[in-house]
Amino acid sequence: MPNKRISTPLAISIIIIVAILGGGMIYWQSLNIPERDFEKGSIEEDETADWKTYINQEYGFEMKYKPNLLGGEINEYQSAWWIGLPDVKSFEFTYCDNCPSSDTVIDHIDICQYSVIATIFDNALNLSFDDWFAKYGKDFGYSNQTKKEILVNEIKGIKTGPLDNLPPSGGGLDALVLLPKGSLIYSISLNVEEEVISSTTTYSQCFTSGSKTFDQMLPTFRFLD
Repeated sequence: MPNKRISTPLAISIIIIVAILGGGMIYWQSLNIPERDFEKGSIEEDETADWKTYINQEYGFEMKYKPNLLGGEINEYQSAWWIGLPDVKSFEFTYCDNCPSSDTVIDHIDICQYSVIATIFDNALNLSFDDWFAKYGKDFGYSNQTKKEILVNEIKGIKTGPLDNLPPSGGGLDALVLLPKGSLIYSISLNVEEEVISSTTTYSQCFTSGSKTFDQMLPTFRFLD
């Protein structure tokens, strides 16, 4: 029996019909593709959007902070924590996650109190940042700790911590960032108040809470010019 062949025009017509049907199915499916997860997460929420901004014209910097400060205000004082360091002034943002509503000072209970502190140190000798850190870094206890370079809004600095020997009142710095500018060195530090914490578990939880606040505030630090 002779072989039957499909005529060329018919074969071409079949190919065209299959192509049209296939393309139509692909287009229909594209209209029903669910939104991808990564598209939902492409816009990051600004957790500091409703925070207040502290602006210091005297020392030329600003930083955002959570408005629920312990005592309702920022503490400003001439810093005397580091004997031998040419410090200028400190600005302390103190928080307490579970403090009683009373003003009474209560020691050695499981409350979580921590501070993010901006301190300005003098660099009147106009040392380079590396030389200044080499001269005074030992006063921060950095020699026994891990330190690394860090960028904060394109400002090159050093991050180190935790430091268990400062301040002398107990507690100690749990994170420290140093940023240079002109004749001043700016530090942003975290201090968890260990003297009002009576258990290791509470300290760990408080450190986590304080670290989150520190990590949120740090990127908002910038110089005014």
